[in-house]
Amino acid sequence: MHCHEEIETLYRYLDHELDEGEKVRFELHMRACVDCLRRFYYELHFQTVVLQTLHENEVPPTLVERIRLALQES
Repeated sequence: MHCHEEIETLYRYLDHELDEGEKVRFELHMRACVDCLRRFYYELHFQTVVLQTLHENEVPPTLVERIRLALQES
């Protein structure tokens, strides 16, 4: 397994988008790969901070629109 190929899997894991087989395979990989485990905890912490910030502060409508447009373009 190549770790650089696992980045997308990591994000899908954090978003609960993996089927059971993919989830188990990725969890086994993280047990054996310190770099991926470290990246997982970094991304989990980042996601948590962002979600807490969003709940604490109102998001400006212009930012929401910019993000929506950027997602449509990608």
